Amino acid sequence: LASTSFCEVVLRPPAETVTSHVLTIQGKKASITDAESEEVLKAMSSVLDSQIQWCAIYDLRDFSTPPMALIRKLASWADSNGPRIDRTLRAIVVVVQDNIWGNAAKGIVKTAMKLCPPTCPVHVTVAITAAEPFFNKVLSSAPPSEVDS
Repeated sequence: LASTSFCEVVLRPPAETVTSHVLTIQGKKASITDAESEEVLKAMSSVLDSQIQWCAIYDLRDFSTPPMALIRKLASWADSNGPRIDRTLRAIVVVVQDNIWGNAAKGIVKTAMKLCPPTCPVHVTVAITAAEPFFNKVLSSAPPSEVDS
């Protein structure tokens, strides 16, 4: 859907391993331009426009720290698209580094979830391989896991 110096945005169709579309945003160690941020938001909007049910993987292991202007832009986009996101997003997996920075990222994610509780289950992990089992558990209506501690 989008490939920038900052991240890759890919949408996989349902498959045998996960019965929902899976949107993966994989960070890169680079800064982002305004044009690239618009490209990423356009890609994410196209998923919402399709009205499909989807799960999300936010792979933050290689993300560069985004500028505050981008954080505000993403927050504004999420706020204006909140109802559409809530109707279609089934589950989220956030992948962080397995080090002190990853622990800090987990703390930030937990704080953000307390301030703005998501309407779908969220799993924070250091292993991207945990995504599919978590999605399958959620999609089969099993009780969702809590954020790893």
